[in-house]
Amino acid sequence: MKKVCIVSLAAIWLAGGVGAETVVFQTNSEFPTTGEFIEGAFDEAITTNVAEIAGLLVSARTGSTNHQINANGYSLGINNKLTPVDAEERFEAGESLFLSFSKDVEISKLDFRNFELDETFTLSVQGKAAVVILGSSLDNLSQDYIWTNISVGAHTDIEFYTTEDGEIGLDSMDLTVAEGTDELILSFGSSNGVSQIAVDLNGAAATNYVLQRCDDLASNDWKRVSTFWTDTNWVVEATNNSGFYRAVVD
Repeated sequence: MKKVCIVSLAAIWLAGGVGAETVVFQTNSEFPTTGEFIEGAFDEAITTNVAEIAGLLVSARTGSTNHQINANGYSLGINNKLTPVDAEERFEAGESLFLSFSKDVEISKLDFRNFELDETFTLSVQGKAAVVILGSSLDNLSQDYIWTNISVGAHTDIEFYTTEDGEIGLDSMDLTVAEGTDELILSFGSSNGVSQIAVDLNGAAATNYVLQRCDDLASNDWKRVSTFWTDTNWVVEATNNSGFYRAVVD
């Protein structure tokens, strides 16, 4: 299965750490979000940087060929392409999202939207008993959030779904990251007036990769920059425009 890595120059890799950070699944006009990076994925996983946490990758997919991740609005949900009356920014019965992270994480908070008192939402971590969240058990029903302590191993699938007739959106989650694993990481840096994109593979790669650039994520128009197979860097021309870079398997 081909996977994709994305890094946004608008999200400089200086913030973050091992403390709890909020991973945002909503669209935000002021800064890139993880939701925007995984927007549009179907049942073939896309792997991207977590916009809010330096050094962490997330893989995202849906549970069906006809289901698509939608993070274009106030929350993340699933589009059902076979249902014209589908609530696109919500989870409905039969729709599911799969996420996995490149490092061990603990989910300490989940923030929902439109979660009603009599509804349920389920997190199923691969190899563990499912966590069923009741609307009545939310720590703040008016704000739709709940504090949790769900531990998830690196590269372990987490399935998100509802079995009710309602329409529940996922706004964000708070993660605490355990330090440790080596991953392909794209990063942006600037020194003495020179800006660079750098890739860290921890040695030679098992396959060739291609660095691509896109000026507007909505266009999905990715241009080839260079092929690489080991740690390297590229000088970036200084402009007033934002840019997005990703590494894909050649």
